[in-house]
Amino acid sequence: MKYLAFILFLLISFHFVYSQPDPEDKQMYIGVNNVEPEYEVQHYVEPIGTYWEYNDITEVWSISSNPLGEASKITTIGESNFNRIDLWPGWNFFWQGTEPPNEDWALGFYKVYYIPEIQDDNDAYFYIDCRVDKYGTIDPPYGNPDFYVYVDVPVNQYYYKAAGTVPWIPINKSEIVRIWDVHDVDPPSSNSLHLDTGLGYYCL
Repeated sequence: MKYLAFILFLLISFHFVYSQPDPEDKQMYIGVNNVEPEYEVQHYVEPIGTYWEYNDITEVWSISSNPLGEASKITTIGESNFNRIDLWPGWNFFWQGTEPPNEDWALGFYKVYYIPEIQDDNDAYFYIDCRVDKYGTIDPPYGNPDFYVYVDVPVNQYYYKAAGTVPWIPINKSEIVRIWDVHDVDPPSSNSLHLDTGLGYYCL
């Protein structure tokens, strides 16, 4: 009887553990520091030019069917919990799917900026270049594509770091942050990213 009770306990425990929803995966987490608990900040990732998506069926990269030039927005309220980075909102890739409060992005060249409640003297922004055809796939060395960005609002300063790394690295205003530098991978591969206009040439 004790043996059966033990088996039943294991089955219930197994069901409980594996029925819990997994946290939504994000490729670029976004956060805020040094603001009041109710302070609202709108974060934008705006594509500059063409960006690409991967088709799992055809296994080909092509220009996104989503509207080009449309910025993807996320709103944060209060500070980020730097002890629980998995709780941050962020952007996921179109082809991997996402749910609110997370938004989408794809491979391309983006402007990252924010609009706080008080818009005086806010000119903090940077560019992120993630035009790498392996990024976000299971292929090494981009099998873990996650990285983190936060803005220190009082001084309009952005910082980033790759998953599992310390310390935070400051980002200068208008700086181009290349995703292969974030993940310390060189050289990048972009041969599969092309203009699907039938002209047969690569964009990068």
